[in-house]
Amino acid sequence: ALGNPRMTESLIKGRSVVVLVDASASMQANDVSPNRLQVAKDEVKSLIRGMGGSDRMLVAQMDAAITPMGPMSGDTSELERAVDAVKATDARADFPRALRFASDTLRNVENGEIVVVSDGDLGEAIDAAGPVHLGDVKLSYIPVGKAKDNVAITQFSVRRYPLDKSRYEVMLEVENTGGEQADVELSLLGDGTLVDLTKLRLKPGERLPRFYPNLSGASRTLEA
Repeated sequence: ALGNPRMTESLIKGRSVVVLVDASASMQANDVSPNRLQVAKDEVKSLIRGMGGSDRMLVAQMDAAITPMGPMSGDTSELERAVDAVKATDARADFPRALRFASDTLRNVENGEIVVVSDGDLGEAIDAAGPVHLGDVKLSYIPVGKAKDNVAITQFSVRRYPLDKSRYEVMLEVENTGGEQADVELSLLGDGTLVDLTKLRLKPGERLPRFYPNLSGASRTLEA
């Protein structure tokens, strides 16, 4: 009785769920407390606690790459540890790549589901290989965040000049993933001191690269 013995034919087939957790730059926004990523993690943990006895889940971090945080599992403790391991990055989310990964993971699997937990407009699921086809896999979306505007620094890199280590160049990219035009101020700070301040106007969906050559004066930190 304690083992709950049942005939094999009577077992209910569980779901196989791939959860894509957005870990892009904008998930660090704090329009919800303490930030969007933590709210996303709480949503995923609610999904984990609602799993059936035969369900299995895989948690994957979605940013410029797609990173499985563990195997497909029905162990709730293991899955919650996988959720806790998700960290926000300073890159934008590659949704087509993530969706293709989830689709491949669930190929030929019955009762397959994909759940996307994100704060923004991820765009069409199309990449160089064409549209991502899900077949019979169910796709659902859990939104996080309150603000409609969604502007983020999605690329940021620094390189010192080989012949003069005191000088460096900076490349960054700002993206407006919201549906409205955004007026923002972009600040570049070296060792906490303002190096450059630029006012930008970004159209909906616009990506704007910025390049700063031949800078100097920062020996410890650079912040945008």
